Amino acid sequence: MDKQVQAVVQLEGLDKPITPISQISIMQQMGNHMTFSVGFPIEILERSGASFGQQSRQALGKLLTMSFSYSTESAKSNIFKGLITDVYTAKYKQRGDEIVVSGASPTVLLEGAPKCRTFADKTLKQVLDIVLSDYPDILKPLIRPKHTQSIPYLTQYFENDFTFIVRLAIHYGEACFWDGERFIFGEMQAGKAIPLQLVKNLKHFEMTQSVATSAYRIKGYNPINNQIFESTSSEISTPNLGNHADYACAISDKLMDREGLVPSIHPFQYSNQLKEYVTTRRMQDLNDLIKFNASSDSPYLNLGREVDILANKKTPQSNGLEQIGKYSIIGLSISMDSSGNYSSIFEGEPSGSNLPPARTGVRHPVCQAQTAIVKDNNDPEGLGRVRVQLRWQQKAEMTPWIRVILPYAGAQSKGFYFIPEIGDEVFVDFEHHNPDLPFVIGSTYNGGQKPVSWVDGKNNYKAIQTRSGNLISLYDEKGSEAIRITNANSESMLQLSFAGDGMITLVTNGELHFEGKKGMVFKTKGDIEFAGNGFKVDAQNVDLAAKQSVNIKSEAQAKMSGKTIDIKGNLIKLN
Repeated sequence: MDKQVQAVVQLEGLDKPITPISQISIMQQMGNHMTFSVGFPIEILERSGASFGQQSRQALGKLLTMSFSYSTESAKSNIFKGLITDVYTAKYKQRGDEIVVSGASPTVLLEGAPKCRTFADKTLKQVLDIVLSDYPDILKPLIRPKHTQSIPYLTQYFENDFTFIVRLAIHYGEACFWDGERFIFGEMQAGKAIPLQLVKNLKHFEMTQSVATSAYRIKGYNPINNQIFESTSSEISTPNLGNHADYACAISDKLMDREGLVPSIHPFQYSNQLKEYVTTRRMQDLNDLIKFNASSDSPYLNLGREVDILANKKTPQSNGLEQIGKYSIIGLSISMDSSGNYSSIFEGEPSGSNLPPARTGVRHPVCQAQTAIVKDNNDPEGLGRVRVQLRWQQKAEMTPWIRVILPYAGAQSKGFYFIPEIGDEVFVDFEHHNPDLPFVIGSTYNGGQKPVSWVDGKNNYKAIQTRSGNLISLYDEKGSEAIRITNANSESMLQLSFAGDGMITLVTNGELHFEGKKGMVFKTKGDIEFAGNGFKVDAQNVDLAAKQSVNIKSEAQAKMSGKTIDIKGNLIKLN
């Protein structure tokens, strides 16, 4: 005879448990909220003569506690707590009026508005502590991630807190679920496996063994040391998964052994980080090898718990028990009707192998190009990188050191070296659209930073100007084409003009100095002219040579002096 299961349902604010109960249903799933619904007579919440729905609506937002146990073991119970989010009230002509309250685990509070924020040099636990600090103690979180290393830069981008947390759990291979009384992230609670024996407290079980693809190769890149590294699934050692899973794994590796090759879309700095990621992916793929489903009337099953499946094994020698295997519950559905008939259906994965929960449908956020403000440009590695603050980052939040796209760059200091200044507005894009991988694609003007000096309505001016006012201007106006080099001192200016006949004019408002350490040569097929108020030559030696004639002429006086003056010629004429 089956043991009778009893249920105790307690609504926050009521002195006594709700009874009778017309139906109870509970659903749990890894990486998701627990959901529930409970039906009971309307009289429990609605007093006679009260307006319809006036009192039952007060159950909204209240905590509902559901406890299950065998009637002979009332001191031992399995507890599920949830928040009521819906109240369904119905009146009928020929049968009793009813209320059905439904809701979800308190983790539903994490399903708020999307957020954008970043975390720098934080562990997973520190990130979770920050995210969950905004929520009441009703979550009672137990945060024990296996991944304990500090994460250099992590972005929550247009995600509510629950979606963000689940994405982290998938990426790092951590369990994430509501166990009935508290929120679990990381290692599942250890405990003695619950024995489930076919016919005794196990109604049925079924197992599907499958071939799964798990052969791939991922390449990563670290730009700081210009290092390319890779990791393959074939180099990952497979844990002992049990007889059935080990066999399916061996067949999969033999049959599906062609490795793919993809680049990493995540910011791994070192090869061991990539290997850890590939290990997690490999372990998650192994979850697809065995699908185990069963139904039971045990009231003590819960998400994350381990069960030991036993079945009668008939042999010519004896009628003993066969151990089918141990499984961790990753999905659970509980139902109970008005007659007290209790049933649970669960999904399990091989336990004892420390497999992370299988991937769910949560996707990595896609980040589009956007503007930011430069906060630092003194790159400690000398790579011309900057740190910027995206428009939605707050207080001291900013990116790590990120690279700047330039028209030309290369080894031996080749390239075009223009690094944005602190306070400049820049456009930022993201590798693989990953918000954790920003880079600067260019600078832009805005209402507070206008190119006022160069705007003429005809786009005649092009210019390069630095912080201190060093300026190279290019003038394209027809007939006045020129290149001008100047700085903040308006008296210092060098202008090159280009006439249509090929003439080049060099102009400055001050003195123009030419200096050559070894020499200076002027050559032309035409004439060389010097014009000014004075002409002075100061040198150790001055040689004037001409193939035909040398003319020295003054409209006033001409003087020649020296300790010795030699005048030589075939014919010398003096006036």
